[in-house]
Amino acid sequence: MLETQCVVGQKNIMDMWAFNISLPGWGSYAFKADHFIIKDWKQHALAAYLSAACAPFYKVFHVTAGKGLLIAGVHHYVLGPGNVAFIRPDEFIAWRTLSGDIDGHFCFVHPSFFKGASHVLDSFLTFPHAHPATAVVPLNQIQSGNVQQSFELMRQEAAGHFDDKKQAILLHLQMILLKVRRAGREYY
Repeated sequence: MLETQCVVGQKNIMDMWAFNISLPGWGSYAFKADHFIIKDWKQHALAAYLSAACAPFYKVFHVTAGKGLLIAGVHHYVLGPGNVAFIRPDEFIAWRTLSGDIDGHFCFVHPSFFKGASHVLDSFLTFPHAHPATAVVPLNQIQSGNVQQSFELMRQEAAGHFDDKKQAILLHLQMILLKVRRAGREYY
């Protein structure tokens, strides 16, 4: 079995080839064959303590309520309502909740998910906000609502049984990238 290890405290993380991610304080998430996980933070809250994590998948966070501290590389960000963050595979990150409740979504996407959709992978590879120095983009209320809608539609697709759900998820991911890229141009 192919294995990637990153030290997190005293534990090692197996990569997604094992189809399971177990991150201290984040819970354990079983990957399906499609290499994509999306969760609603109200039902699957991230840890309330600081824990570094390294795993070979893209991480996308969107906060609509509450606050948390995100450390990406050497950069520190306070994520609050309207913030979206993109983290590349194998980038060291840490998270700590700063408020009682957090709302929004987070998703993990393994590069294998883009098999047959290299144009979407290229979009992630060239995305200007998938680097620690520009990982977080603040969105206005309308932009955040549009991104939230795309996340919710991806979550519904992931839970659905349609044969073309992967294509729908890829379309929504592209829309999120487009919306955030446009907002990022205004911010940065």
